[in-house]
Amino acid sequence: MLKHLSITLRLPFALSLDSFSVPEIATITGKTEDTVRRNIHGAKRILAPKITSKGGER
Repeated sequence: MLKHLSITLRLPFALSLDSFSVPEIATITGKTEDTVRRNIHGAKRILAPKITSKGGER
């Protein structure tokens, strides 16, 4: 599923799935907390239709 995301979105989203906090992800990636939040939100927006589509992953 993560293959559908660019690395810019994949890393923050994957870390969030592993229960890292936004401040921790910001430190790891060298991005601001706002950018991390936007990246996670963007990843969810991209993946949502793929998760909810009939028949699973496209």
